[in-house]
Amino acid sequence: MATKQIQRINVLHNGQPAQLAIEEIFDAVTYPNLQAITGQIEPEFANQYLGDFFTS
Repeated sequence: MATKQIQRINVLHNGQPAQLAIEEIFDAVTYPNLQAITGQIEPEFANQYLGDFFTS
């Protein structure tokens, strides 16, 4: 899978600006809890990257 660089968001990691690939940001194994603010999200994006954060 090719790694995509996202240019439209600002990422902070441990309080510092960081350059992370989208797969690194939305890694449910490394980060079991997700806190995010968004104005809009596409269903395809949610299904691809956020599904692992939700458990039944």
